[in-house]
Amino acid sequence: APLPERIGPYRVLSVLGSGGMSHVYAALRADGNGQRVVALKVLRPELVSPALRERFAREQALQERLTHAHIAPLYDAGLDAQGHPYLAMERIDGQAITAYAQAHALGVEDRLRLVLQAAAAVSHASARIADGADAAARGVISHINALAAGLGCRPGEPAAQCAARLCAGAPSSAA
Repeated sequence: APLPERIGPYRVLSVLGSGGMSHVYAALRADGNGQRVVALKVLRPELVSPALRERFAREQALQERLTHAHIAPLYDAGLDAQGHPYLAMERIDGQAITAYAQAHALGVEDRLRLVLQAAAAVSHASARIADGADAAARGVISHINALAAGLGCRPGEPAAQCAARLCAGAPSSAA
């Protein structure tokens, strides 16, 4: 599919990715009301339906409630020229945790800290899911819970407490 030129007030720069229900673009606000490049998430036009619009609206409402150091904030939301919704979020250039850990030759203790930061962000998000019915969020939370249990975290143990306990007993990554 050709790259859209504009979505709402944003000029599309490139494709960042595509998923089951949406495309994500790097975009720049083109109406003079900002200069930052954002990650612009838009519903895939061929999939737009009332049910998908409702799901996207729930995602927007959740994203608006999230304020966490490890969750990209929502800057803007609106409709494109065809009336399809979009979300403009902070664009974060980075890599998967595993790739980052390998590229920086992180030891066990530092890898644990990264995983627990991700777990804390997911926990923050899950606490703000109004009805708990978001299957994708539940799936991520299940993976994080299983990973945390595999690392030795106790059920219900706060991430920071688990990290402190586990890192205190972890072999030094400096050796």
